[in-house]
Amino acid sequence: MQEKGLFEYFTDCITLKLADFDGRARRREYWGYVLFYSIIAFAFIFIDILLDLGLVLPKIVSLIFALPSLAVSVRRLHARVLYPLWAYPYPRCFLPALPLYRRQRV
Repeated sequence: MQEKGLFEYFTDCITLKLADFDGRARRREYWGYVLFYSIIAFAFIFIDILLDLGLVLPKIVSLIFALPSLAVSVRRLHARVLYPLWAYPYPRCFLPALPLYRRQRV
């Protein structure tokens, strides 16, 4: 059996295992996802800076990849036999800052 490449693991995470919170993610699957997500995010940041859009593109990319990122993180925590709810505080830590951000823009 041939081993999957890092890009194949990335495409599996964003297509087949989009919202799959059950099971386990191998170390190679997790880091393959993180590698290509980072490359895509930096590319969109660079494009956004060149076009001077005010970081709109990176925000859209982060919203698109939020669910697959959370899913692969939870599956990786399952593989390490850790409590999978450790992955959930990450998105919540920014929620209290949202009202402050809105007030500053006025």
